[in-house]
Amino acid sequence: MQTKYFALYALITACTFLAAGCKEKREVASPACVEIAETKDPARKAELEKYCPRGGEYKPSPVVNW
Repeated sequence: MQTKYFALYALITACTFLAAGCKEKREVASPACVEIAETKDPARKAELEKYCPRGGEYKPSPVVNW
């Protein structure tokens, strides 16, 4: 019976610690990234993609033969 209560208290404690970390809000790395989603103008969007680390096209790395 004590094992059941111990497991229940451990589960409640773990959930409490996990839920406490969910209240944090992370800031966006660059304000340009926020503005990209709101911008409709393609020229402005292309300009902002230079400053947003996730913007732009996928560019594969060159193949290296060792």
